[in-house]
Amino acid sequence: MTVVSPLLARVVSAMIKVAPWHAQATMVDIPLSGTSGRFRFHEEALNLLPSRPAFDEERAKALVLRGQELGITIPQSVREWYALEDSVNLWGRYTNDDYPVPIDELGDPVDWVNPSRDLVREGLLLIARENQGVASWAVRLDGTPDPPVVVEIDSWPDPNWIPCADKFSTFLFCQFWDYCGGPCDLRSNLLLAQVYEDLKPDVLGSLRRDFEEMPTTFGWPAGTNFRFQAHGGRILIWHDERGTQWHLAARRKSALVDMLRNLREYGMLKRVPYTYDLATMPILKAIVQELGLSR
Repeated sequence: MTVVSPLLARVVSAMIKVAPWHAQATMVDIPLSGTSGRFRFHEEALNLLPSRPAFDEERAKALVLRGQELGITIPQSVREWYALEDSVNLWGRYTNDDYPVPIDELGDPVDWVNPSRDLVREGLLLIARENQGVASWAVRLDGTPDPPVVVEIDSWPDPNWIPCADKFSTFLFCQFWDYCGGPCDLRSNLLLAQVYEDLKPDVLGSLRRDFEEMPTTFGWPAGTNFRFQAHGGRILIWHDERGTQWHLAARRKSALVDMLRNLREYGMLKRVPYTYDLATMPILKAIVQELGLSR
């Protein structure tokens, strides 16, 4: 029987705790669970897309190698997304023309500040930047498989990271919910309407009673971003101390009428809804008349 000294046992244990990535980084994680073809983290987000991208083993291997180069374990939910075909371009398509970080740049030091900043050493992995560089998103390297997302808003060279989403999978789901068939989707044949209106606690309670509440995110584009869906439509609410902007999307006129009627019953619509979508303008004008909303 081999006897291991207590000192050696403590050294080995410390090595395992310091570098848990080493054992994992030699394997390629297949993101599909079981034989159902379902993804562990991003199944709901993928269901929002027009078509589902396939798993790409070469991309999965590249992610493992990237983690080895950085000396970290890239979180499982991040790897699951990035291992899909054309994942970076697909993600970028369903944003406000923002810039997801490519695989070969994940973990690179931030070079737009002087001196450059190594976020990995600070326990962060940069994942995306806003199209004009106003905001940056990162996941916390906290050892969890689906880590929280934080965002900084125009705060370099000493970024102030604030909570954005409880998990990376939540963050990605909300991006697709907003921009793929949602209130920020300018590419699809949707009816879009906006309105500036206060968000009172009783109105929020009514929305939670009459609609399905979707995940809430924080920090950008507003302090709090509420999401609701029902009646064949979606409502996105940007709310903070600067004011509240409501964004509505529907595929049918009847669905848009139902949502606006609900808002009117909540004592809202003191201001008439508007739209920048040319195709929606005559339809929204007819709805305003139908509901008797004054200008």
